Amino acid sequence: MVVQHNLSAMNANRYLGINNSKLSKSLEKLSSGYAINRAGDNAAGLAVSEKMRSQIAGMTQAVKNAQDGISMVQTFEGALTETDSILQRMKTLADQMANGTYDDPVDRTAAQQEFLQLNDELDQIADTDFNGVVVLNGGVMADGLKVNDKGEFNYKEAKAAASGAEAIDVTKYLEANRTKDEAAGEILDNSDYNADAANALWEKLGLKAEDVKELNITFQKQGDSWKAVAATSGTAGKAATDATTTNVPGKAATATPSAGVTATGFDPDNVTITTDTTLYYDNGNGNWKTAADFSGAAFTDWASLGLTGAPTGAGAGSTLTVTAPVAATTVTTPGTPATEGSEKDITSEIIDKINSELT
Repeated sequence: MVVQHNLSAMNANRYLGINNSKLSKSLEKLSSGYAINRAGDNAAGLAVSEKMRSQIAGMTQAVKNAQDGISMVQTFEGALTETDSILQRMKTLADQMANGTYDDPVDRTAAQQEFLQLNDELDQIADTDFNGVVVLNGGVMADGLKVNDKGEFNYKEAKAAASGAEAIDVTKYLEANRTKDEAAGEILDNSDYNADAANALWEKLGLKAEDVKELNITFQKQGDSWKAVAATSGTAGKAATDATTTNVPGKAATATPSAGVTATGFDPDNVTITTDTTLYYDNGNGNWKTAADFSGAAFTDWASLGLTGAPTGAGAGSTLTVTAPVAATTVTTPGTPATEGSEKDITSEIIDKINSELT
């Protein structure tokens, strides 16, 4: 009996499969650019590679974070640069109008209008933000919105929180809602007081200008509308305050030498100078001077700086700054006497009239 076989072909096929598998892995490495593509290639090497890849990804994001920080600083730097330009212009206008040759009302009015516009622009610049972050206005927008606990400006939350009692300037509110014929297009405020508009408003509320010069009204939100709930005229009295005493701690003298310089035997208790002193080393003459251009005589009164001798290790560009000691002091703020107020409750007299104006 003869068994038919082809071992040579079977072996050739097996080695062909092995070679194809190795070729596939080699092509995979060439196409991906990685020596390790799976754990089977090198388990330990893959673990090290993934760790390094994670570190690289973290560092890449850290670079992006730093770039975002730089962008934010540049944004606020631009706002501050513009603020500086506006302040310089405002100072120039003030100096210009201080000149006695500008007495023409037209000139002075034009300068004042520009000054006011520049001042309004400063408020707008203060609201400059970077991705919602505002840092130039102390957490208060120009329209009065304050930053919340999350460090954000949320108009929706602010509107939702606008419930309960809230005091507003009723004169400005009513004046803004009067017809132009009644108010003659004027706005009642402290900077440009309009007597006619004030008298018309007081007459509408049934008040006498000679009796009521100040008016405070409290509004309360009821449902979707606001209602006036209380009104007082005049000013409230103030309680007396006691004098307060504040202890301001003193500061010891300090010596700050530049790199490589040693302040010989410095003792802050022996410093007798009354103003901060900076010395500059004159490398050409080998001595210390009080002037940066090395003019004047060499400094020799080391005892007044609390030193036992000239600083050592000095070279070209070396400096030494010694701050004068500051003695502890006590600051007393005097108290204020009590003042009698002129506040009077006039709720029943004008509440209905105010509410009728709001409807």
